Amino acid sequence: MSFSKHVSEWIYRYIKPLFFVIVLSGVTAFSGVIHIEFNSDFRAFFPKESPLITTFDDILEQYEQGETLVLYLKQSNNKVITPNYINTIQSADALVNTLPYVRYVRSLTSFQKPFPEEDFINNKFLGDWAQEAGGLKGVNDYIEIQAQLRGRLIADNGTGVIVLAQVDLPEPRYQSVTELMNAAEEIAIKLKQQHPDLDVYLGGTAAFDHGLLTEFYHFSLLTFPLAVFLVSFIVAWIFSPYILVAGLTACGLTIAATAGIFGWLPVTLDQTAVMGTLLVFILTVVDCMHFGGTYMVEIAKSTPKEEAIKEAIRVNLAPIFFTTLTTSVGLITLLVTGSPPFVLFAKIALVGITIGYFSSIIIPTMFLQWAGPQAQSKISPIPPLVSFTKRIVARRPKQILAVFTAFILLSAALIPLNKVDEDIHNYFMADTDLDKAIETIQDDFTSDNQLTIDVMSRDGQSINSPAMFLAIEQFEHWIKLKPFVVSTFTINDIIRETKGVWDNQSNSTKLPQTREEYSQLLTVFELSLLAGQSSSEFISQDRSQTLLTVFMEDRSNQALLLLQDEIQLWWDQQNIEIKISGRDIIFAELSEKTVYGSMIGAGIAMLLITLFMILAFRSVKWGLFSLIPNVTPFLFLFGLWALLYGEINQATCMAFSIVLGIVMDDSIHYIMKFRDAKSTMSTEDAINKTFDYVGWAISATSLSFIATGVILFSTSTFVPNAILGAFLVVCLFFAWLSDMFFLPALLAVYYGRKESKLSSKNPAERIKSLAPSTKERAA
Repeated sequence: MSFSKHVSEWIYRYIKPLFFVIVLSGVTAFSGVIHIEFNSDFRAFFPKESPLITTFDDILEQYEQGETLVLYLKQSNNKVITPNYINTIQSADALVNTLPYVRYVRSLTSFQKPFPEEDFINNKFLGDWAQEAGGLKGVNDYIEIQAQLRGRLIADNGTGVIVLAQVDLPEPRYQSVTELMNAAEEIAIKLKQQHPDLDVYLGGTAAFDHGLLTEFYHFSLLTFPLAVFLVSFIVAWIFSPYILVAGLTACGLTIAATAGIFGWLPVTLDQTAVMGTLLVFILTVVDCMHFGGTYMVEIAKSTPKEEAIKEAIRVNLAPIFFTTLTTSVGLITLLVTGSPPFVLFAKIALVGITIGYFSSIIIPTMFLQWAGPQAQSKISPIPPLVSFTKRIVARRPKQILAVFTAFILLSAALIPLNKVDEDIHNYFMADTDLDKAIETIQDDFTSDNQLTIDVMSRDGQSINSPAMFLAIEQFEHWIKLKPFVVSTFTINDIIRETKGVWDNQSNSTKLPQTREEYSQLLTVFELSLLAGQSSSEFISQDRSQTLLTVFMEDRSNQALLLLQDEIQLWWDQQNIEIKISGRDIIFAELSEKTVYGSMIGAGIAMLLITLFMILAFRSVKWGLFSLIPNVTPFLFLFGLWALLYGEINQATCMAFSIVLGIVMDDSIHYIMKFRDAKSTMSTEDAINKTFDYVGWAISATSLSFIATGVILFSTSTFVPNAILGAFLVVCLFFAWLSDMFFLPALLAVYYGRKESKLSSKNPAERIKSLAPSTKERAA
């Protein structure tokens, strides 16, 4: 008796205690689910000790900045600031100041302009100045010359204004973000009711984090349950209600136990990590379908129920083990990305698929023991589809190989057209309120990306020293020569305006030439500030550091990273230390590291999986055969991706990791069943038997998860999830073509030629050549 046969007998004999143990273990683990927490902070994308985040937070703390909430007030077609519009902005400013966790608010009406008055400078809010005689014209004229207004707080085309709130969000962050955004939405509704001709959009970093939280709930409460329902319907339609109940029980127990285990651990889930549960669900369903498919085929052959169950265990025990192991290899290599959401995603999936290996064998066995023999559905479209593919492969194997080879070469040629890039502004679908706000602001403001540069004085000098402020002026001139730079904001802008007012030369753009004059002007500026403003927003308290901001048009990741290197080199040549940060640049660095890390990990995974299959099959030939159906779908996918989308980012890396497990699962089942049949049959009979046992299970899983991909793509408001849906649809379709056409055609041609050569030998040589080797029998 073979090892797998012995194990199947043992499992069948002790199924009741095994079932009790796995259910009790799952329920015990599930109790930890009450401790699960969700993290909506973008910092979850980075390691805790990441220099990127350390620098970012140091700058926020140094210059008393926090997260942002943006209200964008857009007029219908009016490009001029009117008294009514001034009143609207003042009303919005006052309302935003009442929001929880707000530190201060900046808007057109609360922006301060300096005016000379005898021996001092008096600042006025532009909102107050606009109420004075002739003040409104002065405000409109001032907007045109003040770099901090046009393109910053006022749209380039003048149709909208920004009310910007700096907020401090306490922990737990998801609660404070939700509270803030709920209150902000009420304000937006109130403003819209008071001013029907006004469009109000909510944006900023707080809105982005709230969008992540909303998508988490959306996925958990709508997308995932809908995918489960659709897959359940397909399983019940193709298989039987008993197999459906067994599969759902196995999936439910596996996911519940996995979630509970991570609830007990000191981790917080995020939008990326939670997708690990989807991979667990998919692979558990696939394994249950293969188990149920074998059982149904045996029942259709009039095999007794007990023997049919034992055969289902025997046939699937090794393939499910190998697919679990190979998928684990792929997930382990994902750990090299270093991105916490990806690492946590891999850990969740690893734990889940390990639990799923046992539950997908034990639970269906127990349910099928209880149930009576179930015949295959008479209305299922799968058997006719499998019969059709079987006939095509039998008649046209060489033509199939030629067509696939041509498409493989074409796809390989298109793949280099893909580029690595990631725009965090495009994380949400076009029909969401957040994306509408982002798109509207991007359309009305030329500036889309920005860098913040923390400049530290050298040799203990103050930023008041000529060496420092003249270097800053030289940097401004240098950076503005780049065509994509829209504007800059530095301490020199403040000093220039203060000097012009002090000298009663409003159009002057000259800087002082001495430390004393620069220090005096800075002191005059600080004394003129009204309540709510402080120079600490761009100058450190000891005046040893200052913050520069560069505003740019939309740039790719690589362009941002290249600019960062150029800026660093420029300041190094001045012998001045700087730190560069900002959400755009840290996400660009994260994306580059994650994507290239994932590419390296994927390459290592494919190599390890191939080597592993060679060792498992004890044959280089079969190891290479296993590689072909695993690689081909991804060549087709990324070739088509280059034509339709062309962007490789973190979402595509996560989708690749999920889809890789499904693709390997089906191909390994096919190869192992063919090898089992080929040891006692001709090539044609072995292929036919493989189609009968595995073909319809592969077709059923492909149909189920193509439908799941459609659900993900059509219901997700989060673009990475929609990309996963697109990957599922396209890649599983190509994987089905590869498993059902390309691989069997390749086997038919390969063994057909081998058998034709043997036909020329004498009978004794043919028998010796066709007999399986000792290694193949052992495998």
